[in-house]
Parts: sequence; C-alpha cells; structure tokens
Amino acid sequence: MLADQKKIALDEKLSKYLPDIPHAEKVSIRQVADHTAGYHNYTAVNSFGMAVMTNPLKKWTPQELIDVIKDEPLDFVPGEKYNYSNTGYIILGMLVEKVSGVKWENFITEKILKPLMMNDTYCPLDSNMSGEYMNGYLVEGTQAVQITIDPSVAWAAGSIVSNISDTKKWLEALRRGTLISPSMLAEQRKWVSTETGNTENSYGFGLMMSASQFIGHTGGILGYNSFMFISLDGRKCVIIIHNVQAGIDESSSKIIKYLGLKNN
Repeated sequence: MLADQKKIALDEKLSKYLPDIPHAEKVSIRQVADHTAGYHNYTAVNSFGMAVMTNPLKKWTPQELIDVIKDEPLDFVPGEKYNYSNTGYIILGMLVEKVSGVKWENFITEKILKPLMMNDTYCPLDSNMSGEYMNGYLVEGTQAVQITIDPSVAWAAGSIVSNISDTKKWLEALRRGTLISPSMLAEQRKWVSTETGNTENSYGFGLMMSASQFIGHTGGILGYNSFMFISLDGRKCVIIIHNVQAGIDESSSKIIKYLGLKNN
C-alpha cells in the first residue's frame, strides 16, 4: 500500500528508510518481505526463548526484538536463497511506522481492518483479549499447560487477534488484491521457491503459495497455531485454528493436497 502511494520503492535498500537496522545497506525491502534477506530469526535465538518463558508478560519494544539479532551476521548473502525469519516482519512494522508516521497497530486498523469490515479483529496492546476466545496451551510431557503472553513478543510478526469469519474476509481480499492496485498485486506475487527444486510451494511479498494454487499464510505463537489458505479461483478455502503450540503443518498440508486434487 505504501509502495502504491510512492512512499517507498520495493527494491530500494532498507538503509534509505531505516539506516540504523543491522545490515540495512545490504538488503532491499523486497528481500526483507520475501525472506531472502538473510536476517537471523529472532524467535529462534535460545536466549530470547528463555527470556519469554521466564517472563511471558514482559513488554518488548520493536527495537528490543531487533537487538536480539543485532550482533548476528546475515545467515546468507541477500538474494541467494529463502529462509523464513520473523525478524523481517519486525523490520517491516518499523518501516510502516517510519514512512507513514502512524503506529503499526493504528495503520493496520485504519487501512486494513476497517475497510474490510473485519470487526472482530484487532491488534492487542496487552495480554487481555476481549470477548470470547480460546485459551492458549503448551504441551509439557503429557500435560497441557495454559499460557498467557504479552503480544509485544511478536508485534508485527503475529500479534493480531481474529476469528474464522474475519480471516475469510482477509483471504478473499488477499486473493482479489482489494486494497492494492493490479500492478502492486503483481509485485506481491513475484514468487521465490521455498524449497530447492520444488516450485509448488513459494513465497511472495508476505504471502505464501501452497500446492501451486492456494495463497495465504501460517502463523505460530506460544499457545496458538493457525493455517489459512484460499484457492486462486476462490472456490476452496481452508482455515485451521489450533490452541496449542504444537504444529499443524502435517494435517494442513494433507488437506491442501486433497483439495488440490479435487475439481469442485
């Protein structure tokens, strides 16, 4: 949306907008968004994980999340390959704030949630969720243990509360390119392969392609896991919400594969 307004250029170096981000002079905005920049994933750093488990209600600033990997070299030469990194979304959130002059949460609310009438979706500012919701759990041995975390631990990488009907609205808008121009939709869908030699599963600008015909994304945060995809023709949609940290990739991929083989 910001690129549509000519406020950023997708292939400009990140340093033009956020010069203080590590390695900003080496990577482009597009590479940050399609996970070919090489940034180390801050959520995979052991010390960070231990800090979250020790104090799950700690409030993190975006800069503190970036600081987790500030001394880490890039995992690979930018553009060389794909490797998913939540760090990229923290950087993009900071970019939105810098360029728009609006808090990330407010930008999402005013520019996306309200226009799409996603009335049951919001960006929480603390661990208190409104209305009815599922509690999140971790599995420890044979026991499921309820966990509550401060959403700042994920911020622009995943701190959004929603439900299935609103998620369906988002997927339909994503499929149609409702909030961006046709030319920018084409930019969003410049795919990079996520697996060597496998073109069925690819990544665009913050967008996954699965089984060559489903677009959407997965999401995982302590206590929750989600999987949401829609076919390019809009005839098939899969939304799975799971309130444990354990992954749902295996069952989800089987559903996608099954639907991909069906003609209706």
